[in-house]
Amino acid sequence: MEATDDLLARTENLDMSKVKARLIDPNKHGLSEQSAESAISAFKRFFFLAGVEGPPLVPTKVIDNVWHEFLMFTQDYEKACRTLFNKFVHHEPSTGTPDEAAILKKAFMRTQSLHQKHFNQEYATSQADCCDGSDGCQTDGGGNCCSTDGQ
Repeated sequence: MEATDDLLARTENLDMSKVKARLIDPNKHGLSEQSAESAISAFKRFFFLAGVEGPPLVPTKVIDNVWHEFLMFTQDYEKACRTLFNKFVHHEPSTGTPDEAAILKKAFMRTQSLHQKHFNQEYATSQADCCDGSDGCQTDGGGNCCSTDGQ
């Protein structure tokens, strides 16, 4: 457990100042400083789960927005993945196929369970808290969002 605690601490200490700047930029997301910090904190917990537990996981819309911004800094993102988890944490958007809804629902429930296990706090309460299709995020039409995929 000590190694996991160290990994969580290192994940929480990621410098995401570039991402934060994009989140508070009024021409991008326009979040308040506090909202941006909260979103980044939630992303870091999700990123930790993605690195430690692996796919499939489903982010909330807020987490997915942070993830998209982090991915824009490709070198920083790759370095964080390799340094923390010794692998690349892939982002796999929903394809919107009808049979995907059940898969995403199960993955969302898994994400909720793992979040509770690792952080002793609730994740989102429903898939409706996930991506709604704005900001270029793809959905399956039922409010389902994206998942992680691969090594």
